[in-house]
Amino acid sequence: MSNWKVQVTLHNIVNIPSAACTGGEKAFVVELHLQNALAHSLRAPTASVMFTSSEVTENTPGLFEKRLDGEGQSDANPQVWTCTAPLLEITATVKELLVPPTSRRITESDLRVVGTSAPFSVSVKEITEETKLKTIVLGCEMGQIGVSLSVDPSDKDGYRRRLRDFLTRHNPKGLRLLESVVESVPELDTFTKLFRKYKIKNYEERLANFFKVYGPEHVGQIQPLLQQWEGREEELMRNMILDNGPELCDVDPRARLDAFLGAHQLARSDPRVKAILERYPSGKDSSRWERLVSQFGPEPDPRTYAFTPVYYEAATRKTASSPTPRSSTRNDPTRVEEEAPTPSDGYSPNPVKPAARGPLEDKLLSLAFTPKIDFGSGDKKEAPPKPWARPPSSRQEEASAYPSKPLASVFDENKFGPSFSREVVPVTRDVEDTIRSPDGLWRKMCKVLQSKRGVEPWQLFYGNKEYFIDLLDSLDLFVKDERKTLIGEWQRRALEAVAEEPLHTGSSYFYSASHEAALILRVKPISLQVLGITNVRNKEHILGFNAITAEQGASACVERLALVGEEAALRKVVQEGAGSMVRWSVGRPPLRYRLPQGTLSPLERGPHHLRPAV
Repeated sequence: MSNWKVQVTLHNIVNIPSAACTGGEKAFVVELHLQNALAHSLRAPTASVMFTSSEVTENTPGLFEKRLDGEGQSDANPQVWTCTAPLLEITATVKELLVPPTSRRITESDLRVVGTSAPFSVSVKEITEETKLKTIVLGCEMGQIGVSLSVDPSDKDGYRRRLRDFLTRHNPKGLRLLESVVESVPELDTFTKLFRKYKIKNYEERLANFFKVYGPEHVGQIQPLLQQWEGREEELMRNMILDNGPELCDVDPRARLDAFLGAHQLARSDPRVKAILERYPSGKDSSRWERLVSQFGPEPDPRTYAFTPVYYEAATRKTASSPTPRSSTRNDPTRVEEEAPTPSDGYSPNPVKPAARGPLEDKLLSLAFTPKIDFGSGDKKEAPPKPWARPPSSRQEEASAYPSKPLASVFDENKFGPSFSREVVPVTRDVEDTIRSPDGLWRKMCKVLQSKRGVEPWQLFYGNKEYFIDLLDSLDLFVKDERKTLIGEWQRRALEAVAEEPLHTGSSYFYSASHEAALILRVKPISLQVLGITNVRNKEHILGFNAITAEQGASACVERLALVGEEAALRKVVQEGAGSMVRWSVGRPPLRYRLPQGTLSPLERGPHHLRPAV
């Protein structure tokens, strides 16, 4: 059995809700878990970091962030996982302490979950054998969490074997230097140079794709960046991702396509789109996206759709009965005073507390990349560019440049290298939608259903309440209150999705419906008098029209309901789909449409296919 060792690191959490930083001192714990750890690993301890609201910085107005990988942050970060399965799922959670962190030994009853990311699939085999480093951003209600998975620096035996295999294929003469390289050069640095030397990875193309999303006007600065970071390109990409956002190849293909089509007002049924999707069926195929972009325009910023909206609601805190100091010195005030970071580290000695804001004014910040790059003659071992910037806004503030350490995170700026401008502006989503818990839970649930169950959001409206509850329970992801909220949100959306429109005699659709009714009855139009037509449609069902056009047998049932004037039954069909027809005597469709975790029979086929009541 093969084992793969990876080092997992929590780097930062950004876009923290302002409500979590006000109203007194609060303490949080960020954790990174391996799903089904017992089944997929020999050892996978949880990586965790604790921080307080006073440690949160606001280097950019309106953007609250916390670095998690600094010196002395936590003994539980990073962690080394030894895995037996090549493909794993990881999840990040943020928990709030309901008692002071120094009161006593913390138990699970003293914590409450305030943020959970959707599971993210990673290939540890690919990381150890090929890429050597993977950087991702996990979104939750408490912000976006930067995480990296890399080869284990202490795995010398694995390093030796992998380097030997590589040199045997590409440069057998280099085997004589094997031992000296393994003992003196980290595996990540060695393979980064080998990837570039033998043209296994094209960092120029990778940076170009990254800049097209976060700063297309700065594509011309790619070569100076690569020269400055020669031999450490993987570190450059890691910091770029942590400081800006995920690479598009790591975004869920379904969400990515939906966002692209929505941005350019396209539908999957569009012949031009359909032709491209049929030619490139894989959502991971870069050729698909190149064709879509060349034909319709650029892709939208993934941070405007890929993450759960931030949301925080204060909790009632417990009072410790007999507080006792913790043994760790991390929370010792004297230690904090001695080790307080200086401005040269990219931090303020006194963490900036957020300014008072009105109630319920958290905004989901979209962090678009708009750097102003000015290259100097500095040491190439300085930190990478740190462009936390936003979409265009009337408010502009130049970021200060700080000296930085190697492998610096988002909070350190390179005083010799690029400097960047920063500005904050909310995305165009309504503030109420951003801060409401039901909407955030709904988006999170839809993302999990798409990635883990293959269920599209429109499919949730082809079943009744019992079906939705069963599907929700199968996820085993939401607590009781969240589950109740989601059920209520489904009911609200199901009702709002149904629209009725009485058609007047001058409407072109009125004439078409009358003519179609005559065809159903097999009579001449002159022999049929239509007294009234009401067009009833389900906006959610329309999204799934292409997926159910093969259900030809369902049309006869609709026709019979329309002819006998079963308005209530027709409205039930429009709201819940054909699954609500099983109790009617008109018969069941001969075909069945099977969804994951449940069997439904969709019937409604869009406003221009629904047979009207006459």
